[in-house]
Amino acid sequence: MFENYSIRQMQLHAAICLWNFCSHLKISHPSIDELLRHLCSIMTASNLADWERNGAMLVITGRGHLMPEDVMRVVPVEEFKDFFHLVECVVEVGIVNMYGATTEEPRQFLIECTDILRSKGIMLPDSEVILTRQADTDAWGSPITQEELKDILEFHGMKAIG
Repeated sequence: MFENYSIRQMQLHAAICLWNFCSHLKISHPSIDELLRHLCSIMTASNLADWERNGAMLVITGRGHLMPEDVMRVVPVEEFKDFFHLVECVVEVGIVNMYGATTEEPRQFLIECTDILRSKGIMLPDSEVILTRQADTDAWGSPITQEELKDILEFHGMKAIG
């Protein structure tokens, strides 16, 4: 599963999983939108190290930090454990191999993301739409244009994020 994806594509797929989770459960917060915009921007980022550093400065980092109280208030109590785990997995997809060898970990984190959605009966992102936008043999893949990213996000109902 996801064998033909670059790490950028895996990160985008994972971000759309988070979007679908939040949309399905009617979870909305500006800090979540900020995280989603950042995660999706990996597709257009020309400098991955800068992209990673920018993610560390967000309100929601998904890097083991506590979730801000105002965000916790918009997540139903019974969904908080899955929400927190999903955020952590989604972020790990894009950063786990950032400064080391290419491993299977991004794919494993993405599978965890999709498993969470499946367990709740939430729609998964369309992999064909994500795959058609990038052809590269490099593990990270090449950036795509802002317009191409906008098309992918709009297809998945994420117009406000793009």
